[in-house]
Amino acid sequence: MVKSQKRWSRQSILAVMLIAGVCGCTDFDQERAAFCGRNPERCGQSPSDGGDGGLPPDSGVPPDAGMPDTTAPTITQRSQSATSVLAHETVTFRVEAQDGETPVVSFVWAQSAGSLGTPLNTATTSEVIWTPPSCTPAGTMVTITVTVTNSKGLTDTDTFTVSTNPCPTPMVYAGAYHSFFLRGDGIVLAWGANSAGELGDGTKTNRLVPVQVSGLSSVIALAGGAYFSIALRSDGTVWAWGNNDVGQLGDGTTVSRVAPGRVTGLSDIIALDAGGGYSLALRRDGTVWAWGSNSFGQLGDGTTTQRLVPVRVPGMTGVIAVYAGGLHSLALRQDGSIWAWGFNSAGQLGDGTSANRFSPVQVPGLFNVSSLAAGSSYSLAMRVDGTVWGWGSGVHLGIGRNFDTQWSPVRTPSLSSVTMLKARDVHSLALRFDGTVWGWGSNSEGQVGDGTTGYCYDPVRVYGVDGVVALAVGDRHSLALRGDGSVWAWGNNESGQVGDGSTSNRLVPGRVLIP
Repeated sequence: MVKSQKRWSRQSILAVMLIAGVCGCTDFDQERAAFCGRNPERCGQSPSDGGDGGLPPDSGVPPDAGMPDTTAPTITQRSQSATSVLAHETVTFRVEAQDGETPVVSFVWAQSAGSLGTPLNTATTSEVIWTPPSCTPAGTMVTITVTVTNSKGLTDTDTFTVSTNPCPTPMVYAGAYHSFFLRGDGIVLAWGANSAGELGDGTKTNRLVPVQVSGLSSVIALAGGAYFSIALRSDGTVWAWGNNDVGQLGDGTTVSRVAPGRVTGLSDIIALDAGGGYSLALRRDGTVWAWGSNSFGQLGDGTTTQRLVPVRVPGMTGVIAVYAGGLHSLALRQDGSIWAWGFNSAGQLGDGTSANRFSPVQVPGLFNVSSLAAGSSYSLAMRVDGTVWGWGSGVHLGIGRNFDTQWSPVRTPSLSSVTMLKARDVHSLALRFDGTVWGWGSNSEGQVGDGTTGYCYDPVRVYGVDGVVALAVGDRHSLALRGDGSVWAWGNNESGQVGDGSTSNRLVPGRVLIP
């Protein structure tokens, strides 16, 4: 019975096709497909055989009546929420794709650095959040790539780029009685005195070993003043914390802070420094900005008015570096000239007088200078030839037992091949090209580092530390960073600023307990 039904079905089909052919108006394949679509059971198949119109296997009509997918998908829209971010920020990427033959495509994301969250996908769109690494090598662009794939494995690819904060050069810094280590990932560690919150860890507890400054990342430079601190982030903003009794935090108040807060109105900053109760910042355009105490004109704005927010130092353009002493300020211009303002009782401004200056004056007779340093009553300069020069209180200049005021620059005769120069209060350090450290000045608590407590009228070599790449000087303690990344400290340690876990002074360098 079944066989006869099948024979009858085939005969019916042939009869229809023959009649249509005679009439000359029907496409056989099309008619056969249409007939079987209407009568699947008469073509030897049931309607449940699935979506092929009920065609018999030998019908010559492919199961998929559509054309094969031979074209790749196309990414038609793309967006990213930012092109440059800091370590704590994120970027959202989104793409939309089209494929006329495949209604649903897949997405795969990849990154060269940082981490990607779980993508949110639809049939034709994908969105993902990227978290940057703590930093990337300077000049490096991070790439985020998305690949869209259709059902036949054909693809389209798009690549986004993002810049993130550059990894800083590890560095040591010192405030009056506290210390900092800037790690290579832009994180800051602090230790020592914290009575005004100058360590920025959210407390006022002295720390005998380093702790992390809270809520601060992407840092590229620091400075420590007297019981306060300031930091420069890679986005050009300045942040400050600690004592603020004279507005040295630059936030428009005199309220102290135990954690970092942003300095008002500053952007595009490339360098900074902190003095006794005031701060300096250098903008990328070569202008200088100052805030805080101004009793002796150390802000350089032509007045002695305290400033709670940054003000521009008039007349200072083309500046490439700024330095803050106890109560006087220095600036180095592109042409190698030196400018000074503020307190001048010991001739530390180098203008041949002892008159305080409320606006910048040029230090005559000294050019080709590469860096400066400011102590309490003296100033130092390093020339491009590696020699050191100083003016002001003669006893602090490393020129022997000379107690006379030096009204103009004089050379420190025993120093040459110097690559870094630091000064604070009444002692100084110099780093030579061979990685050795030399110190002079007050040594009452071992801050010079020669193993004694005697005043050093001439430079002496710091004991037991070599391979040094950077220095920092506090009021009565010193720091050195070696090429192997270790940090060493010596001198006064009453508040733990040496960072060895004790409060005992060190007459020679000891290793800081960096976690």
